[in-house]
Amino acid sequence: NGALSFDAYINDSDFKRQIDEMTRRIKGLSETASSETKKMESSFSGAGKALAYIGGTAALGMFGKQILDITAKFEKFGIVLRNTLGDAKGNDALSMIAEFAATTPFQLDEVTGAFIKMANQGFVPTRKELVKLGDLASSTGKGFDMLAEAILDAQTGEFERLKEFGIKASSNGDKVTFSFKEQQTTVDKTNSAIRDY
Repeated sequence: NGALSFDAYINDSDFKRQIDEMTRRIKGLSETASSETKKMESSFSGAGKALAYIGGTAALGMFGKQILDITAKFEKFGIVLRNTLGDAKGNDALSMIAEFAATTPFQLDEVTGAFIKMANQGFVPTRKELVKLGDLASSTGKGFDMLAEAILDAQTGEFERLKEFGIKASSNGDKVTFSFKEQQTTVDKTNSAIRDY
C-alpha cells in the first residue's frame, strides 16, 4: 500500500527526531524520569526505543499521579492539624512530622494520624518526643500508631497495651510504677505524669 514497514518506520529519521524530542521533554520533567529514560535508551535500540518511550511515558504518568495523591494527602493533614492546633502551630507540626517521617521507617500518614490522636487528647509531642517514641516503636517492631494508642490508653489507667512495647505497669493508689528494661519508675497517677514518663 505504499506504507512503510514497521522496521523502516522505526529507522525513519523523522520518527527518530520525534523520539529524541519526546525523550528530552521527559528528561526535563523529573530527575527520576530522566534516570529511567537513560537506562532504557542504553538498553534498547530500534523498536525498543519506541517501547522505552511508551514505558517512560506510562511511568511518568504513574509518578505524576503519586505526586498528586501525596500532595492531596499532605494538604488534608495540614487542614486537620491547623484545625486541631491553630494555623501557625498546625503548619509547624506538619513540617516537623514530615521531616520526622522522612528520616524514620514510619509513613507520613501513620505518624500524622498518631500525632493528631495524641494532640486531641492533650499530648502534643515535640520533635525530641517523636524521636523517643519512634525509637521505642521501632525497637519493638511495632507501629507508631500502636504506640500512640497504648499511650492514650495508659493516660486513662489502661496499661495492658504498653506490654507490647516491653513496659509493665502496676497501679497502687494514686501512684503507678512502670518497669522497662529492668528499671522501675514510680509516678503520680495523672495524665501528665504518665505522659511524661
